Amino acid sequence: MIQSEFTLIDPKPSLFNRIVVSLVYSVFIAYVLYLIREKIIVQKIDTVVVVIYMIWVLGVILMMTVGSVSRHGIQFSFKEMKIRHFHDISIYRYKEAWQALNELNYLSIYKDDGNYNVIMWYEETNFLNLFSLKKYEDIVERACSLSNHLNIDLLDATINDDLNHWIDKEAYKKTSEINHLN
Repeated sequence: MIQSEFTLIDPKPSLFNRIVVSLVYSVFIAYVLYLIREKIIVQKIDTVVVVIYMIWVLGVILMMTVGSVSRHGIQFSFKEMKIRHFHDISIYRYKEAWQALNELNYLSIYKDDGNYNVIMWYEETNFLNLFSLKKYEDIVERACSLSNHLNIDLLDATINDDLNHWIDKEAYKKTSEINHLN
């Protein structure tokens, strides 16, 4: 069995989101009870039509609410050089299969909308968004640690010029100061 050695996970959904989603599902259950009582028992409408309608309404509600209460995560196994994604919805966790980390190129740090983000580039042109933080020093610390475990380089793409600014990981490990190799 493959052991996860490093996990990245989205923050928990806010209490407000969970309360709103709970209210939506409570209203849906009340509506289903109303449909059963009024449409099937009293008005004698075809049960199949009502059930299809309830399934359609449930599908719409699921599409609108699942994103508000779900979390996405990524697990790394450095010994096996594998990665897998997982999705949490409340107490349920769906885990995808482990995938080999083949042809890793480098990690890249960039700034977007006030956040610093880390991307893992692999197989020349493919990439995977890993995580995002507000502070530059925090993102460099975590990205440097991850790039050391994966044994790949770390690119600082926050500097807007035509040069590639590779972070000197060895110097950072010794002094915690950010130096570029160029």
